[in-house]
Amino acid sequence: MEPRRRRAHYRRMRRAFFPLVNLLLCPLAALAQPRVTITLFDLAGLSSQTIREMKAETTRIFRAAGVGIEWLDCELAGKPVNLAVCAEPLGPTRLMLHLIPGVNKTKPKASGMAFVEGGAGVFACLYPDRVWEHASGANWEFGDLLGHAAAHEIGHLLLGSNAHSPAGVMRARWETEDLRRLSHEGLTFLKGQLRSVQTAVRQAPVAERSQR
Repeated sequence: MEPRRRRAHYRRMRRAFFPLVNLLLCPLAALAQPRVTITLFDLAGLSSQTIREMKAETTRIFRAAGVGIEWLDCELAGKPVNLAVCAEPLGPTRLMLHLIPGVNKTKPKASGMAFVEGGAGVFACLYPDRVWEHASGANWEFGDLLGHAAAHEIGHLLLGSNAHSPAGVMRARWETEDLRRLSHEGLTFLKGQLRSVQTAVRQAPVAERSQR
């Protein structure tokens, strides 16, 4: 079950306005952006609309940081897709995201986890049930908050485990009471993190980038 849709008027305005701006202003900029591919495994059986909203929010946040996101669906509602392409190896610009039902038994309050070694990683997971609880209690739309949680964990894969900040999308606390006070338009990468995100992607080995 997903939370009741809220702020429908705002969403309609944003969906009408931002695609038009992107169409007019972004084609040349997009060509110059470093890009990351996210291989997505939906093990939680989310609706297609929620998946679209999650992808849109994550993509928007990274676009604002100067990094393009390409999504590759590898499993949707428990059904594998794109098997051959999804079998290609992971790397600095090809990451894996799992949406997992239930909660983390070791850290039941965690909305997600990124597995980082040596300052970077290739695999992260989200717990949509936990994100749903936050969204429902904080008057956020589920897909939007899930997209922010995805951006947070992907941010850790690129920036490392010590990338938390006091504000922005890499903020350490994602408690319901904190989210009630926040405007999601402000949850982006902080100014000091923008260059780090771009550098992490641009410095990926040339051989790895050429496989994409």
